[in-house]
Amino acid sequence: MSDFDVALSYRKEICTDVIDDFIQLVSVPRLRLIVDKREKDGPYAGIEWLLPTAVVFFICKSYFDGFLKEMGKEHYHLLKNALKILAKRV
Repeated sequence: MSDFDVALSYRKEICTDVIDDFIQLVSVPRLRLIVDKREKDGPYAGIEWLLPTAVVFFICKSYFDGFLKEMGKEHYHLLKNALKILAKRV
């Protein structure tokens, strides 16, 4: 098990008042929160973090493409009918 529940990493240019407000909002008694202030800029994620996301997007693209097209068709008919009713009333 990890040593924390939530980690917050931010650049030194960000105002600490914003970070302090965030910490106060999310802090609860049993939450293990780690705050890391980065001193210098650099890469935030390596290619090993990006590859799994790219693979998932590639695999799920065709599924969601078909799903969103069908959802768009249904929404078009609902919107068309609602606009007809609105036009009659106005």
